[in-house]
Amino acid sequence: MNFLSVIKQRLKRERDVFLKLNLQARLLLYSAVIYGAIYPLLGIFTNTFIFRQTTGFLPIASYNIGIFISLASFFYLNGLLLKKNSIKKLFSLGILGQGLATSLVFITPNLNSGSLFFFGFLYGIPFAFYWANRNFLSVELTKTCNRDYFSGIESTIARLTEIIFPPIYGLILHVAAKNPTINLQTSYQILIVIATFVLGFSSLFIFKTKVNNPKLKRVFLQQIEPSWRFQRAGDFFMGIKDGPGFFIPTLLILSWGGREGTIGLLQSTMAIIATLSIYLIGRKIKNSERIPLLKYVTWIIILISLLLTFQPILLTSIIYLLSYPLLRMLQWQSWSPISWDNIDAQENGDATNNYCYVADRELFLNFGRILSTLLFIFLLTIFDNFTVLRILVTIMAVCQLGLYYSAKKIST
Repeated sequence: MNFLSVIKQRLKRERDVFLKLNLQARLLLYSAVIYGAIYPLLGIFTNTFIFRQTTGFLPIASYNIGIFISLASFFYLNGLLLKKNSIKKLFSLGILGQGLATSLVFITPNLNSGSLFFFGFLYGIPFAFYWANRNFLSVELTKTCNRDYFSGIESTIARLTEIIFPPIYGLILHVAAKNPTINLQTSYQILIVIATFVLGFSSLFIFKTKVNNPKLKRVFLQQIEPSWRFQRAGDFFMGIKDGPGFFIPTLLILSWGGREGTIGLLQSTMAIIATLSIYLIGRKIKNSERIPLLKYVTWIIILISLLLTFQPILLTSIIYLLSYPLLRMLQWQSWSPISWDNIDAQENGDATNNYCYVADRELFLNFGRILSTLLFIFLLTIFDNFTVLRILVTIMAVCQLGLYYSAKKIST
């Protein structure tokens, strides 16, 4: 049997496994593929643009904290809107609105921290609608037996799009910066117009699903079980870690003199390292192996964080940049199925209140994100930029222990 035949058989087996997911879950993943192709422009390249226009870390932090505050609030508004509006329409509004909101950053002259906080808050509204409904659909369309695989392939899709598209965006912007007939800002504006149309197309997959609107008894939690207290703690620690993760990779690259082309290349390299590992783990992992996986990820994150903190050189920065995206996705791959199962276990399995648990999770995630970003802003008033990054990386590593402890208590 030749090499091509082996590859063909392997791909066929993987396709058969994928097709075991129900059609509704597959349609959600198809939409995620297209969204994942655009997200680098909405995330890392928007932060890069802000830095280019303002030459400071504070405006980037202001933009992101606006997003986190908006996310925490509008998850609940989405729940209220679901009582009278289609989940498909709210999902589509969320995905399309992200392109429209991001365009404000690219067309506004003289950006400052105040305007960027406002634009971040505006962006957080459709961002909240998108993730509120996507998270709810992920819970509704999967079961314990296939959640690890679903989470793994969802992460793999995100990494594959990060391999392909950031270098393309980076190359376009790099070439545009050297072209006297078109400036860098115009290039960003053209890209976001195209991206917004593509985002609109990705929402069409959700309209093909046969998903009923959730029947919500309530949006806010009234009483919680002990296991949900640990869920809140874990999400809070995850938020402290995750908030700076939105912009620290960009700032590390920029601190060493990187530009759009460098950012695109490094983003792609990081994704290549992460993709195969995440897919294989998601494909093979068993429910009982989630906690051991999270344990290994915890200690590795602590190790690479300490390396960067105490040896702040280019080599340790590169090690951190190349390994952290993989580790971050592995911790989400462990934590998300644990959390979904915990939601199912609440109120004796009464799924009619699942949404309020989804919203409660997002609330505590964003409490953590807001706290760590405020701390970042405070530290900027005392230390130089690179020292602040090192301190924050250490704090993120310590919070990893809190996440691991919470996950372990939920699972026992």
